[in-house]
Amino acid sequence: MAYHDRTTLTLAAPLTPPLASQAPALVLESRSDIARIHLKAHYRRLGTSARRLRFMGQPSEASMDKIADAALPDMLIEYVDQGIVRGVIEAYRTKGAHAEVALSLEDAYQGRGFGRMLFRAGLHTLKEMGVRHVDLYCMRNNTAVLALVRSAGGSVRYLYGDAFAEVCLDRVLAQPSAG
Repeated sequence: MAYHDRTTLTLAAPLTPPLASQAPALVLESRSDIARIHLKAHYRRLGTSARRLRFMGQPSEASMDKIADAALPDMLIEYVDQGIVRGVIEAYRTKGAHAEVALSLEDAYQGRGFGRMLFRAGLHTLKEMGVRHVDLYCMRNNTAVLALVRSAGGSVRYLYGDAFAEVCLDRVLAQPSAG
């Protein structure tokens, strides 16, 4: 599978998350302008809780628009339902073979397995792109994301109200998939 400098994958999935053997088709494209438009619309649909979890605070709509306008993710995987982006995992390469990721889902799509689906797809895609370590920063009380990190064999450190997580893709993706 060939990748461009920037990769966008779209998961056009049914209302329930697929089993591993029934994964939805992935469509590869390099489209950073479209990615920014999609991110902006997605960020605006996030409820208060989802905004706090994604941005570690309560940014205004204008602030989220600025974040989306400046975004150039090296990888973006979207969960699309009824033609609307309902969740994303974004990755930005940092130094060496590291990438920082962020995951967000609309409120109605949380707790239903869509985050796990996006996270797993993101880890596999990043490994194929040559990334070996995934870093994630979130609030200490973002228990769903921290559970995803731990289920992938990642480690978590805490400093005050923040959590710093790392997943080593060489180690994790060599293991059989859990649940």
